[in-house]
Amino acid sequence: MSASSNAETASRLITEGNVHFHRGDYLAAIASYTESIRLHPTPAGYDGRAKACLQRNELGQAIADCDEAIRLDPAFFLAFVTRAVAHFLGGDIDRAIADNTEAIRLNPNYVVAYRNRGREYSQSGDYKLAIADYTEAIRLEPKNAGAYSDRGYVQAMLGNYQEAITDCTEAIRLDPNLAVAYHNRALAYRAIGDEGRAQADIATGNQLAPAWQSTWTSILVFWLIVIAGAIGLVYLISLAGQRP
Repeated sequence: MSASSNAETASRLITEGNVHFHRGDYLAAIASYTESIRLHPTPAGYDGRAKACLQRNELGQAIADCDEAIRLDPAFFLAFVTRAVAHFLGGDIDRAIADNTEAIRLNPNYVVAYRNRGREYSQSGDYKLAIADYTEAIRLEPKNAGAYSDRGYVQAMLGNYQEAITDCTEAIRLDPNLAVAYHNRALAYRAIGDEGRAQADIATGNQLAPAWQSTWTSILVFWLIVIAGAIGLVYLISLAGQRP
């Protein structure tokens, strides 16, 4: 088989792997990405396999694949974002922040990296830095409901409850099916003593959760919801094989 034919087949296999991924068949996705890599190694192939490995909690393999993607193309920013998720899930927040920072340096307009780094700053208690990242994400994508919801959560953690309610309300206006925004707003309502509205938001969020997950599955390949009381946040990375 010629080199050009190998490259074409490898590209097709990446697309096939993405289809398997979205169907939740991660083993089949890994097989497709692996065959693609065998025929014609590319950063997208390694990054796709890394994302599938993350879904199976194979963090070491995911990091190794991201390392190889970056070796092949040091400017392939998606691999830094994916590796950051692996580091975060492995408890290494500092490395996760460093990887997202590099992704932002390579592509300053990539909203996912700002939102993920904001999540990492929030986890480490650096709420003001988290707000700065979510604010930049909103500047880049003013209709990004998730970024408003994320910022609303952090505002609540800082005790800025009215600002939190404002952000979450805007998130809900932009995406009425975003369950996590209702959970985040409930946190703020509860903090100011409005238990009735808090309970109403929790009930709506719980009712919407399955539909919300289904909606976002079409554009997200990895998400992690962290619930603490009525709190919710989304951790995400981009579609496998794409470079927006």
